[in-house]
Parts: sequence; C-alpha cells; structure tokens
Amino acid sequence: MDLYKRIIVACLFVYCSVGVVSAQNNVLFVGARAGVNTSVVLQEITPEGFVVVGKHVGYNFGPTIHFEPKLFFGINSAIIFNSTGWIDKTGEVFDTLLYRKDVFKNIQIPLTVSLKFGIGEYGRIVIEGGGYAQYTLSGYSDFKDLSGQIHKKAVDWIQWNESDSEYDISYKRMNMGAVFGVGFQHKCIYIGANYNLGLFNITKNELCLHNHIWNMYVIVRTWKRKT
Repeated sequence: MDLYKRIIVACLFVYCSVGVVSAQNNVLFVGARAGVNTSVVLQEITPEGFVVVGKHVGYNFGPTIHFEPKLFFGINSAIIFNSTGWIDKTGEVFDTLLYRKDVFKNIQIPLTVSLKFGIGEYGRIVIEGGGYAQYTLSGYSDFKDLSGQIHKKAVDWIQWNESDSEYDISYKRMNMGAVFGVGFQHKCIYIGANYNLGLFNITKNELCLHNHIWNMYVIVRTWKRKT
C-alpha cells in the first residue's frame, strides 16, 4: 500500500513540475506566508480504522512562489517552517503515563496547482491541490509517569531507533502527503486554508501513526515579474 501512495505523491509532483517548465509568458509572484496550524496524529488500529492519538497547535511561515501562466490557473510552491506534534492527556497511548507531548520542528516543501474563479472587482476564489514533502529538523518528548515524575528529552534520531525503553518512539524524519486547499485572493493579499494528508507511517516501530495538518495562513505577495 505504501508503494502505491508514494507513486501517487510522485505523480503529483511530476505533474506540477511539468506545468512549471512548459508554461510560457508566466507572471511570477514572490511573497511571504505566516499562519497557524493544528496537527492531528492518528493511530492505525486496523487497515481500515484510525483513532485520534492527540492534537497540537503550532505555526507555519516562510517564503512562497507562484507562477500564473493564465489568469484562471496557477502553480504554487513554498519553503515552510512549521511546528507539529501531538499531546495525549488521557493515557490511552501509554497506559503507564499520565501525560505525554511530542513536538517537532519541520521544513515542508509543497507543490500545488490552483484554479481561480473571479468574483468581479472583489477578488478571486482559489481551489488548489497537490503534494508535499516534509523533513523534521528537531523534536522533543515531554511526559509524566504514574509516580508524577516529569521527563523531557530531545529526539536523538540514532539512539531512539535503538532504544529499548517502553516510552520511546522511533520517528522517521521524512514524510510525504497530499495537499487540498481553498483561498481568497485580493490584489497582493491571499488568505488560505488547506489540509495536509500524511500518507505514511511517521514511526519505525509497531506504533503506526499518521500525521494530518490543518493550516490557516496569509500570504503577502511583495514582488512580481513577467517571464
């Protein structure tokens, strides 16, 4: 199943990239993005079923680039720095813990195509879809055991993969997924919201977790050039 998911994401990237290369007489926009996100980690119980492990409210920001070969069509990318993770306050994941929080700082590169529908002088409604690749730069785990003792450790990607501790999760640095979003554009301001569907398990052990992210953000396009 993971192989098919990787093929789908790769096809999305190739499709968007071909559009960038083949576009003639583009208008190129460069801007800056900032916003908030909510990441939700789901645990796969069966191949058909997931349960929510925990949620985390974070941020997203970074430079953006937008190609517009036609007024109703666009190709978008960015370099986004974001914060994701999960908080379990119920002890459902580890019944020997009273509380656990895992937080990660990532760099994400999305590549999407968008369709734009004008609404007169008010602006344009935008619908987008595509894929993303995400790499985790750093992370930490914060948890409290049944005795009330608090533990906090930075993620050591090598040692954690070899750890025998019942509390440690071996995370993967790389993740890929699909992006679906909507937005509103008025002149140089773009207000958007999208959903990042993580397609792969983010751990290396038996605890199968999938990361899903809801983003809300504002883009200010500060530079424009015809190519």
